[in-house]
Amino acid sequence: MEVAMLNNRNTGFTLVELMVAAALASLVLGSAFGIWSYTRRNLARTSTRQILQQDATRILTQLKADLKAAKAETFKAGENPMSLEFIRYVVDKNDNTKLSAEQTEPVKYAFVKPILRRSAGDKGAKSLSNSVENIRISRKSLSAEQKEKDAYLESRVDITLEMKSMVPGSKIEESYTTVSSVV
Repeated sequence: MEVAMLNNRNTGFTLVELMVAAALASLVLGSAFGIWSYTRRNLARTSTRQILQQDATRILTQLKADLKAAKAETFKAGENPMSLEFIRYVVDKNDNTKLSAEQTEPVKYAFVKPILRRSAGDKGAKSLSNSVENIRISRKSLSAEQKEKDAYLESRVDITLEMKSMVPGSKIEESYTTVSSVV
């Protein structure tokens, strides 16, 4: 009978063994959760930054195309809210690599933080982004000497676009700024 009782005692776990196992499991799970949380947070920031860059690229591509096709002396700008209006030449229906000399359409950009909208022709306004922090469109003032030396600079327009958005699932704001020029 003594032999049977000794075998029963050796089959269980002691309280110390259970506590050590629980401590080790919590360390492993805690480390795994920390790594997972850090990775998820960085992926969210990277994703938000990529979305801001894509929005900025799309806005700049559209704005540059519009400004290159703009008819001279048709620009009107407003400040509150920021707006830019002009007339642009439309792409020729027969040859989409050229602008039509006869056909034009009015284009309007309106910025009410954080939304940038564009309307062209008789189409309604289309939102380009809802993450725009600021947009600046400027031209340099040139001296008479600079106009003679570098005449192309007179038609140069500089665009600064600042984008900002909250990272999903956090209180972190991600921002992206880009500068471009159109001649």
